[in-house]
Amino acid sequence: MPAERELASALGVSRATMTATYDLLRESGYAHSRRGVGIWTTRPDGRSPTGAASMMSGE
Repeated sequence: MPAERELASALGVSRATMTATYDLLRESGYAHSRRGVGIWTTRPDGRSPTGAASMMSGE
């Protein structure tokens, strides 16, 4: 996922808004992050996509 500053600028919102959004995604289990590595998306249940989602992701 884009960095907070980059996405905030692209969307025309404050960095605080992006920080809160990313925090919510992490708390909900939809995103994980590691300082210096970045932020990536996940499914909270840890399962792989099925149906149309799996076809779109190439799995």
